[in-house]
Formats: sequence, C-alpha cells, structure tokens
Amino acid sequence: MEDELIALANAARGEGGLAGVWVHPGLVRFARAHAERLAGELNLYHQDLTPVLNETDLNWAAENIACGQPDAATAHLAWWNSPGHHANIMNPEFDQIGVGVAQGRNGTWFYVQLFGRRETLA
Repeated sequence: MEDELIALANAARGEGGLAGVWVHPGLVRFARAHAERLAGELNLYHQDLTPVLNETDLNWAAENIACGQPDAATAHLAWWNSPGHHANIMNPEFDQIGVGVAQGRNGTWFYVQLFGRRETLA
C-alpha cells in the first residue's frame, strides 16, 4: 500500500503539472514509525515534526494522516477531497515523500504520508 500511495500522489502531481516527489529514507522511517504507533494505540493524531527536521536533511515537512479506509486508493481519495491534505499533495515546494501504513489489532488501517523539501545550499 505504501508504494501505491506514493504512485497516486505522483500521478496527481503529474496531472496538475507538478514534478513528482522522491522517496526519502528518513521520511519513510518516520512515517512507518508513526503509522505503527497510531495502529498500536488505535488513535489518530499528528506527530511532532521537529524530530523529522532535526534528524534528516530536510528544512520543511508536512504530514497527512488517515485511518479507517480499506485501501490505499480510498485513503488517497479522502486526502484529495480534504483541502489541507490536498494542498500538501499538490505543494510544488515538496520534492520528497515517505509513507507508512499499519493495521491495528481491530483491523483498522492507519496511513501516514510525510512530505518534505531538502535543504538547499546557496
């Protein structure tokens, strides 16, 4: 499901005339860890992005989270239909992505999508 969510985000960006986002290992690590945390707690909340920025080479990050959708396409559609989540997907400043998906003990799926921008040296 993680690869599918990345492909759906890149397809949407491409249809909107934007460049795709690249998989960033640090974002993947944080997204997977948060998805596992959410699934373990059966709770939905945003993580503090300060550690994401402090422990990667990124200078800006945003997060989309969702739960309860049965598959990646439905999760993407929920984000797409939410103005704030849609804005993250379509933000031209973002060039990196990491996705995590985990299933809670009750069968509920939890989805985390992190976007970031690499630092640029001027």
